[in-house]
Amino acid sequence: MRKFYRPFNSFLFLVILTIIIFQPACKSSQTSTSSTNFIAPGYKKQDYKKILVIALLQPERNRRLVEDAIVSDLKDRRYPVHASYKDFPEDLKSDTANLRKKISEAGYDGAIVISYLGQTQATVEHAQFDGSFFSIFYGNFVVFDMEAQSVGNAFFQCDFFTRDTKGTQWRAPIRVNTSNDRSLLLQMIARNLRLQITSDRII
Repeated sequence: MRKFYRPFNSFLFLVILTIIIFQPACKSSQTSTSSTNFIAPGYKKQDYKKILVIALLQPERNRRLVEDAIVSDLKDRRYPVHASYKDFPEDLKSDTANLRKKISEAGYDGAIVISYLGQTQATVEHAQFDGSFFSIFYGNFVVFDMEAQSVGNAFFQCDFFTRDTKGTQWRAPIRVNTSNDRSLLLQMIARNLRLQITSDRII
């Protein structure tokens, strides 16, 4: 694999944010979710100034609801998080140069990414990342239809990226109990993500 050195780190971070925001989700393998969280070797918690929250979900309305729930929960604890859909409107999608410029000027130094894995643990798919910012999140954003959720479990994968390194720095599965109460479901997604990412001392 071609190696990229430190002078390119900022550029690579801009590329991954560009791809995450406006490219679809990557294809998944048939590997069951591990109960062990992944933390990249040598990762050290930093004083992050601005963290982007990205939900790789569709329809767009549900993506926004999940991002808002996560941002609200973390902001209540004074984490500097921002929903991707608010900072990067759809009309920037076709303007790559201005999109990268906007990401750079916004000063993001971290990104929390959440993907939906399904409702059945036995068939849950584990989203794969090959370490390259150029080949992450290809395919379609995963459908997460809150109105159609049956009572039971919902599984998600959470990842964390930083500007100074390539590839995911943290990955953890979360599980929430689904119900007909959409507000409660959103609260549980946000709460469980926060408990995982803070207990692992990632942010």
